[in-house]
This record gives sequence, C-alpha cells and structure tokens, in this order.
Amino acid sequence: MFRAESAYSNHPAADMAAADCAAQIERAGLATPDFVIVHANCAISLEAVGRVLRERWRGVRLHAATSCLGGMTDAALAMAPNA
Repeated sequence: MFRAESAYSNHPAADMAAADCAAQIERAGLATPDFVIVHANCAISLEAVGRVLRERWRGVRLHAATSCLGGMTDAALAMAPNA
C-alpha cells in the first residue's frame, strides 16, 4: 500500500528542522516510512538532515535535494529565513 505525508519546517538549524518534520509525519500516523524525499534551501546541511532522519527511522531510504530558497508542500510554502 502506498501512503504519502508531507511536512515542513522553517527552523534554520538542519537538525531541528529534520526533527520537526519527522515529528509531523509521525503525528499524521506514519510511524516508520520506507522512503523519504527531502527538499531544503541550500543553506541547510543535507548531511545533518540525513543523520537525524536515519537515526530516527533506521533503514529509511532518502532522496535529498536543495533549491535556492526552499520547498512547497500541500500545507505551506517553506521559505529560507530572510528570503
């Protein structure tokens, strides 16, 4: 069965933003995702995001990419601080 959830954070610290998004996904009822797609502004360390998500969800497969400003979800536009 396929299920998708989205989350966003405007927190400037990569580890806090990743933890915030993971908590949102878990609150939506998806406790252990198999695959996570991450989009972040280029000031966010994808290494730090990946570390937090892999610690929280062992074995999760990640796809990560950056943009110059941020990303968009079904709930909101997540912009870089001061953008």
